[in-house]
Amino acid sequence: MSYPGAGKTTLVEKTILALRDRYRIGVIEGISQEPATPNAWPNWVSPVVQINTGGGCHLDGNMIREALPTFDLDQLDFLITENVGNLVCPAEFKIGETPRS
Repeated sequence: MSYPGAGKTTLVEKTILALRDRYRIGVIEGISQEPATPNAWPNWVSPVVQINTGGGCHLDGNMIREALPTFDLDQLDFLITENVGNLVCPAEFKIGETPRS
């Protein structure tokens, strides 16, 4: 979690690039407004679902639950959720994770 432009998406992309030969990885990406391109992820990052929060500062568990049927979870080893680029707001809300450090 960090501010917009800090490199969250780049970190996720590089992680997937490093692991894609061994693991099947999907991505849920939270966006607070429509991006300039509908899906700016490289074509080797698949599947990707973008959740538009409509200007909200975070994803919540209900948004994640609604996105899950898009994925065939039996075909994934990891599902990465990248929250909206807001440093403070996402820490205050549960997004569906179990452990929380």
